[in-house]
Amino acid sequence: MTRSVFRVAVLVVALTATPLHAGGKSWVTMDDYPAKALREHREGTTYFTVTVGTDGRAKDCVITKSSGSADLDEAACEMIVRRARFDPATDEHGKPVEMPYSNKVNWKIQ
Repeated sequence: MTRSVFRVAVLVVALTATPLHAGGKSWVTMDDYPAKALREHREGTTYFTVTVGTDGRAKDCVITKSSGSADLDEAACEMIVRRARFDPATDEHGKPVEMPYSNKVNWKIQ
């Protein structure tokens, strides 16, 4: 007797977290520019990744590429965790799941 083996792959589909409020344009503003960096005319781009919780809030901010200024990077993470809100990602059953979200903050003096 020959036995057939069937393998079934389970595909887990998670819809990604979606930023609320125009893709995060208001998460970090000129008012958040660190005073010393502003005085020294320092600019740069901070790349970050956060974990978006099932409640839609950002947590565990990690700098993935520095702006070159620690105070700009710290301010970016602080403001993202404080202000960022998302529609959380969901699994194949529509249940909210944690999911990473990556983006950047452009620090530019205007």
